[in-house]
Amino acid sequence: MYCSKECQKNGWLGHRDFCRRSDDPNSPRADGHSFSGYPSAITLGNAIKLWVEIHNYGFTVVTNTVILLNNDIQPSDFSREIWAYLFVLDVGANSQGPDGNPAKAFQLLQTSLVRKEELGPLSDEWDEMVNHCRLAAAARREEDPVHLLAAYLPAIFVMANTGLTTRHHFPVYLPRREDAFSLDGTYRSIIADAHRMCSEAMNAGDIFRVPLSGIYKHTPDLGTVVKHGKKNKWRWESRDENAYWDALSRRMTHKDSPYQSGLTPREIWARFQGL
Repeated sequence: MYCSKECQKNGWLGHRDFCRRSDDPNSPRADGHSFSGYPSAITLGNAIKLWVEIHNYGFTVVTNTVILLNNDIQPSDFSREIWAYLFVLDVGANSQGPDGNPAKAFQLLQTSLVRKEELGPLSDEWDEMVNHCRLAAAARREEDPVHLLAAYLPAIFVMANTGLTTRHHFPVYLPRREDAFSLDGTYRSIIADAHRMCSEAMNAGDIFRVPLSGIYKHTPDLGTVVKHGKKNKWRWESRDENAYWDALSRRMTHKDSPYQSGLTPREIWARFQGL
């Protein structure tokens, strides 16, 4: 975990956007006094890791749409190892602390792509992060040599108001369409809407999974985690997908809707899966 003292010292990227003044008595501290309600930095890091694993498919969509929407990145850049994901998180309103629903543990506030030189002191561990990405990519290619895997990129999660960070990495997949990195406004709005659907789902504790019911199903499988059995273990439980997509479709038609494409959720997923 990374302490915000160094963040303050080096004027680290975006520090003022998500870290409060260290002399504010009401501000959570990243130097051991507060870990966003968790008992330790390690516990917080493990909770973030579990949350990411639960929302694995959502993060796959979010990370790849960020790349497609970025005008400065091209497929050749993946071999240059100069990009990383930066995520800003906050504790979820319904997480109930470390003992709450792990799918609702955090809120995704911000997602961006940053270059190595923008990471400030975090770039000191760049070689280690990149090496983890190389190993993950090699293992994936050995497992599935024909997969559309371009690379793995480092990811840094930052807790709002504390400056604590933890690291991860995510796969980047090559689109099937050769023009996917230069799409027109209509397709860019579809990509942005897919990104928003996944972000909103993660923040609500709704879990998207790769469709398993058939190859003609474009929308992801939908569920959540609930406690089961005498030991109250968290387990996957499917949800009524038709009701979910229909409700989202109605919300998309509101005049103040942030969705841009004008399509229904099912249409968005069908177009997005065709990229």
